[in-house]
Amino acid sequence: MPLNLHNPFAEADFDRLDPTPTPQQLLVAQHVVIMALSQLGYEQILPAFQPLQDRDDKSRAFAHLSYRILGMVRAGARLEEPATVQALAGVARSVFEIVTDVELLHRDVVTDGVEKFHEFTAVERFQAAKSIVNVYSERKWNLGEIEDQHGFVSDSARAARTEATVKRIWGARKDGKLNWPRHWSGEEAAGRARLLGDDWIKLNHRLGDMLAWQIHGGPAGAAGLDSAGMTGLLVTVREVFADRVPLAYRAIAEEFEFANPGLERDLSFIHRGLQTVVVIDLKRQETEHRSRLTELGLGL
Repeated sequence: MPLNLHNPFAEADFDRLDPTPTPQQLLVAQHVVIMALSQLGYEQILPAFQPLQDRDDKSRAFAHLSYRILGMVRAGARLEEPATVQALAGVARSVFEIVTDVELLHRDVVTDGVEKFHEFTAVERFQAAKSIVNVYSERKWNLGEIEDQHGFVSDSARAARTEATVKRIWGARKDGKLNWPRHWSGEEAAGRARLLGDDWIKLNHRLGDMLAWQIHGGPAGAAGLDSAGMTGLLVTVREVFADRVPLAYRAIAEEFEFANPGLERDLSFIHRGLQTVVVIDLKRQETEHRSRLTELGLGL
């Protein structure tokens, strides 16, 4: 059954039931929102952009990012248990970075952004292999253990071609050394946020750093948190999906020219209304009412 997103309740239900959720109800509602975003992505976004993905370089870039965001949202929908919060934080961090890439390309705020996006893959592959070979060479380790990487960077034509690409697209410093990029835009995370404005600068500091903290080694950000603290952490991580994914879907729809009132209505409902509907449904079930969420076409 396809999505049929709407409010199935009467005004009296909202008047009679307090829509303020308990912590557990909020977690359930947030998870349903992520599931709805995943389902909408595969029902409406994927079939719309796939026939258009090879029409030009920009379309190929957006198709690449679209596949990535769809996969990440589906992964988030499958990480339901609270114990998976750190894994979910890793997915949410990727979602945040992918949506940032979508917005950078969609707003066209990076000079020659599409070319940089495509060329970066080969440049980064060369850099990664070169880094491994350099460590082995410096420590006089057996290069036979990294035969593939050594052969890759030893190809003089490939090395010259890669260096020429870096110099042409990302430039060189005053001392002549090349500006090897760590991101296709040539910017660090803070610089990418600045290109997108104050909202993204705030989010980069408030969410980007926090999500990174959750997935690093050691005790990370979850250390010492009680049950309420862990719930708060999970709520914050899940908010990334509800807040950022609709932005990416809208940008993808605009780039592939399939934006329409129906899609916008569904995205707005998921972003602003679905969570409250789920909470009301849960509260009604406390008095033995059956769930009405199946009427929305959600694959629950």
